[in-house]
Amino acid sequence: VRTGRMDLLADAPMNTAQLESLDYIHPPIVQNDIMVWARRDHAVP
Repeated sequence: VRTGRMDLLADAPMNTAQLESLDYIHPPIVQNDIMVWARRDHAVP
């Protein structure tokens, strides 16, 4: 994206650090809900 070689970057969560580099559409066109599954006896890093 920064070099101008990409038109669309899918699955880029909005954060304030990237607001200077990326143009976000707000409200979003599509929302992806992400779930992380982990075993109860295993610590998540």
